[in-house]
Order: sequence, then C-alpha cells, then structure tokens
Amino acid sequence: MLVMSVLHASLEPAILDAYSYCESAKELWDTLKKVYGNTSNLSRVFEVKQAINNLVQEDMEFTKHLGRFRSLWSETEMLRPSTTDADELNKR
Repeated sequence: MLVMSVLHASLEPAILDAYSYCESAKELWDTLKKVYGNTSNLSRVFEVKQAINNLVQEDMEFTKHLGRFRSLWSETEMLRPSTTDADELNKR
C-alpha cells in the first residue's frame, strides 16, 4: 500500500489515469517499465517530434517541404508505434 502511494505521488496525473487499471504496485511498476524502460530511442523520438513541430516551408518548394514532413513522420511511426500495448511499445 505504501509503495503504491509513492508511485501515485510520483506520476503525472495523465500517466496515472492511463494506468489506473493496475491493481498492485508490482503490476504498475512492471507496466511502466515495459512502456518507459526502453529509453534507447526516446531522445531520437523527441528530436524528430521537435523537427516536425519546427518545420516551416519558407522558400522551400511545397513538394520538398511535404517530402521532409513525410520522412520525419515515417521515422516517428517507426520509432513509436501507434499503440498503447506495453509489449508492443517495448519491442520498438
């Protein structure tokens, strides 16, 4: 019970809500470890998302701009699958 309280107190509300189905501290810890434990590509995901957010066309031709966007988006999809399944997220 104490461990669960510590975990709850240390998590962002959005994360806590997403994993509120976990009934024990161990289940919550193991689930979070599966999802967030693979930090090997997290910094690259952040960089790619920042590049997408900062992407501006300026003097670039539209087709080149669109190509750059698609390239970044494809890399994001490769790095972070569009799923909430902890096992699938861990595979990538």
